[in-house]
Amino acid sequence: MLCFELLTCVPEFSFWKKLSQNKLDIYKLNNNFIKITGNVKSSKLILDENSFENKKEINSIQGTIKIFNTLETFKKINKKNLLETFGTKIWDSFTRTKSLPIFNTFTMIVFADLKLNQFIYWVGYPTFKMTSMSISPKIILHNELLLKLEYSDFENKFSNLDILTGEISPLSLSKITNNNIIVILNFTTNIDYPTWLLRNLLCYFQCHGKTKIKLLFINSKNETRIVTLKIDKINTKPKIIGWEKNAGKMKPKIIKIKNEETNLNIKLMRWKMLPKLNIDKLTAVKCLLIGAGTLGCSVSRSLLSWGIKNISLIDCGKVSNSNPIRQSLYFNKDIGKFKVSVATDRLKEILPSGNFKGYNLEIPMPGHIIHDLEETHKNIILFDKLVQENDIVFILTDTRESRWLPTLFGNKYNKLVINVALGFDTFLVIRSDKKLGCYFCNDVIAPRNSTEKRTLDQQCTVTRPAVGNIASSLAVELLVAILQMNKKYVSFDSFNCTNNLSELGLIPHQIRGDISSYKYFLPHSEPFRYCTACSNTILNSYNKNGLEFLVRTFNNPDFLEEISGLEEFHKMTENIILKEF
Repeated sequence: MLCFELLTCVPEFSFWKKLSQNKLDIYKLNNNFIKITGNVKSSKLILDENSFENKKEINSIQGTIKIFNTLETFKKINKKNLLETFGTKIWDSFTRTKSLPIFNTFTMIVFADLKLNQFIYWVGYPTFKMTSMSISPKIILHNELLLKLEYSDFENKFSNLDILTGEISPLSLSKITNNNIIVILNFTTNIDYPTWLLRNLLCYFQCHGKTKIKLLFINSKNETRIVTLKIDKINTKPKIIGWEKNAGKMKPKIIKIKNEETNLNIKLMRWKMLPKLNIDKLTAVKCLLIGAGTLGCSVSRSLLSWGIKNISLIDCGKVSNSNPIRQSLYFNKDIGKFKVSVATDRLKEILPSGNFKGYNLEIPMPGHIIHDLEETHKNIILFDKLVQENDIVFILTDTRESRWLPTLFGNKYNKLVINVALGFDTFLVIRSDKKLGCYFCNDVIAPRNSTEKRTLDQQCTVTRPAVGNIASSLAVELLVAILQMNKKYVSFDSFNCTNNLSELGLIPHQIRGDISSYKYFLPHSEPFRYCTACSNTILNSYNKNGLEFLVRTFNNPDFLEEISGLEEFHKMTENIILKEF
């Protein structure tokens, strides 16, 4: 009796990783059969990341995979009928004269639980149940010519002899005679047990009346065996078997892998909700966050949730006792440490593949007198460099005056600047570029020291706890919506157009919220001619005088009103009021 060595499927980690990627990015909800290729080595069907490329090799077999979207549909599929369908295709290929016979194939059914990184799978090899056969005693070959044959010869030189798959060339039945020897590359560990893949080939011979066959087996160890088989002719399709057993029982296998996919939620959006979502734009954008307090922590976490992983943080403060309960990146053990150091380390713990940088940097402000000019100059140079290196600037600071220099530099380098400011139960999210009014465009006074002569409750940002999280989330949602537009940014001129939408909805200029009334307002404004931060006058003065202009502004905020024309604007307004009286 001729015994065949069973074939066992061995999917490698790279196969599951590639399957996960393809499921998320390409297949999505597609549950059609997909072509894959496996390589046979030592009675194992090896699947790896290259299986999806369908490359043909001497030891490869083409198969299919069907990925189910629910466990219920995976369980309900009629596996007997499925194997019967593929087996019938093989039999039909045997009886057609004008096409290549298909000798071997395989099919894999999988339920991919990408949330748990778990795969439930079953592999079947459509194989015909053998009828009775007789076998001559095995013979160990001693012929010198045959001893010179090596397995590598058939791999590299005689690939047209690949009769197991029928993929390379048709098998010439006229050459199958009692005297000719058929060479079989035996992919088993034991030369005495031929490969399972031989079964369908023998059935092919039976179908065509070839009842006496000489076979030469040669394996990768260059071991050889020759056998003579006597088999019966068959006219009808035999029974089809072939589902792989798991520990001796007919049941699927389960494997759980470690997967570093962090953008699962975002990629799932592309299946139905947002098929045009451009994830590459999200992963490529670089964000500079000025302020690592309540807003900075919340904005950082929201950016990570959208797959944005290039984040730089600027702050000069340390974690205080009151911070951990309000600021999500800090714990009690961090008290007394610099915020940017702790925040960047925490972000790396959350997303090891992210690019996070922290800068312990004090940004000069109008109304705050400069005491160390050299240190201030260094800080300005570094800050200027950081604004240039990043695409987006989030201003998330506590005071009005701390927003001035970032707004000026953002305007200078034409960056998208998003300001987030909090009141007790209100908030403001405003975006600005050269075509939109900035944070300071609605003010008629220059920024100055807002903490001077203030009580503690006036110096701190006393706000209802939810306000910061709401405002931070909206700021990030606004950024993502902008990134999903074809145009770079949306200008004021097109604000009210009905086509001013991204894949995520409307692109407002400002979002003003009041949680006491649970209302949002979406006003918009043009740049203010006399703005103390983004007007051409201010920008030209800075470009011309540089550090001297900044130092005068820091030491004397009234200078801004004078040079911007705001002081003259006040006089004009007063004259108009006097005339009315």
